[in-house]
Parts: sequence; C-alpha cells; structure tokens
Amino acid sequence: MKKRIFINDVKAKEIEYKIRLFEAAELFGLKGIYIKDTESGSEAFVEGDVLSVKNFLSNMENIFNLSSVKTEDYYGNVMSIEGFYRILVLEQLNKLLEFIGQKR
Repeated sequence: MKKRIFINDVKAKEIEYKIRLFEAAELFGLKGIYIKDTESGSEAFVEGDVLSVKNFLSNMENIFNLSSVKTEDYYGNVMSIEGFYRILVLEQLNKLLEFIGQKR
C-alpha cells in the first residue's frame, strides 16, 4: 500500500519533524518513506503492508500534533527507509558544513 500525506504546517519542514516521521516509519514497519517540502508544509510518501501504513497514518496526528492529516492513494515509487535515512543524514551534514563555513 502506498499513500501521499499532506502536512499543511510549515513546522513540518523542520528536521525535528522529519526525524520523528522517520522514527515512526521504522516503528510501524514501513518499507519506504520520502518527505519533500512544499510552500505550505510538507508531503510525505509512504509504502508498506496495509496494516503498517494504516497504523502509521492513524498516529500521524499525534506525531505532528495536528487536528487532521489529509491522505490520498499513491502509485509512484517511494524511497526505501535506508535511502531516506542517507538523504536525511547528508542534508544535516551539509547544513553543518555551511554553518562551520560561516564561522570562519
């Protein structure tokens, strides 16, 4: 099962939320997740067996402390958990290098 999740909260662009989504994806046994920023927040794409995805989605409101989360079926490719983890780490390393470069 694959779903696209619309998170209309600009705070969802922050690394804390991406890490919490990643942790939840692992906790609920998803096999894929990807998060991209939009003007109004973020979109997440998830993939896993039906029960894993449903459990993940039912906990989305708690993860982000939102009143509602909009979803739709998705039929495209979803990045593996491991692939998303690598991108998440590289994004943070890049921000760290930029920060260090500004301090010089």
